[in-house]
Amino acid sequence: MTTPTPRPLTVLIIGANGYLGSALARAFLRTAPHYHVFDLIRRATSAAALALDEFTPVEDVLALVRGLARVSAGNGVRPLVLWSSGCKDYGTTGLHGQEGLKPRVETSPTTPHPMATPLFGYSSSYYGVGLEYVAAFAGATEGEEGRVLRFTADVGTVLHGVHVDDCADGYRYETLGEFGTALAAEYGFPGGAEFGVSPDQMPKPLSGTWQNYVLVFGYSQWVGSDKIREVTGWTDKRPLFSDNLRVYRQ
Repeated sequence: MTTPTPRPLTVLIIGANGYLGSALARAFLRTAPHYHVFDLIRRATSAAALALDEFTPVEDVLALVRGLARVSAGNGVRPLVLWSSGCKDYGTTGLHGQEGLKPRVETSPTTPHPMATPLFGYSSSYYGVGLEYVAAFAGATEGEEGRVLRFTADVGTVLHGVHVDDCADGYRYETLGEFGTALAAEYGFPGGAEFGVSPDQMPKPLSGTWQNYVLVFGYSQWVGSDKIREVTGWTDKRPLFSDNLRVYRQ
């Protein structure tokens, strides 16, 4: 008996030629049962490049949605819609180890704050600003005996970064303690890392700029991804930032 080939599912990505959108589209392409990926484009000149990546470019999304709705309704099929908001819409959570700490999930109330998900990998990352901070700190303390890398943020700050290849697969959980300890080792701080320090303990060359890095190190947020993993069967595959720091730094 021949096993019937499952029909492809259809997904529409808005912005599949961007850093995040292209990674999300590739995640759907490698998922079984396979997806037919449509991409909403802003410029017709983007169509050829997207077609080479096996995406179907769409310029008139309203016509596409109406057409899909007609076909679905005619066949008694209800489409599955995965609608995602940015993590910046969920605000902060408590610190690692605090009683009652819970992740932000789809039903959590929205409390916007300025920090988006710190994606990393390949050509872009919010963490680049954090690496600049550590490099500047290393330069400002060069020659000090037993120098220590200092952070004003709490050691239990939850950093929910994710490699761009895993951006569709769910957020990861690491703490500033893990992150900062890895940074101190990578940049050669013999005294390790120290957290929750007063701003006046910062090296003088950084005294007026440390606030710039609070957006990377100082916002604790744990975002749960159990629902999307259950629906899609996805799971993350790339190392955490602190586990593969040397490669990401390069």
